[in-house]
Amino acid sequence: MMAQIRRAGVFEPLSEGEQLERGRRRRKFLIIGALAAVGGIGGGIVGGHEADRLFDLAHPWPPLLCLALAAALLVAVVIGKFALRGQLDEVEKLAKLKATNVGASLFLIGYPIWFLLWKGGFVPEPQHVVIYAVLLVVMLLASLFYKFR
Repeated sequence: MMAQIRRAGVFEPLSEGEQLERGRRRRKFLIIGALAAVGGIGGGIVGGHEADRLFDLAHPWPPLLCLALAAALLVAVVIGKFALRGQLDEVEKLAKLKATNVGASLFLIGYPIWFLLWKGGFVPEPQHVVIYAVLLVVMLLASLFYKFR
């Protein structure tokens, strides 16, 4: 067996599997980038329109804006789910499934307890934004844990 000598600046061509993996990874990042752009546009519109009362949860937003944002979210999630389905390998799919399970378990346990304690007068009323934010953070952390453990 001979040792292969490489010259500076000369690379071996990518194998077929490596080319497929690069293409899959590129498509995955393009899909995620497009979905992030949809969210960024929606967030920019809300931030520009409701900048002075952005964190006032009692202030209603215009109905047409809410309808457009809800439709954009629904379309992005449905299309994104089907577009990303073919771009994830089995390990990534299992990590995402486990992270979703952690988030769902937290919601199924945490919200009823908070609700019952609120009804008993022990804690303030459940805050929807806090619940959603905590679920997203927990699912993100669980996803990172299952990906890098």
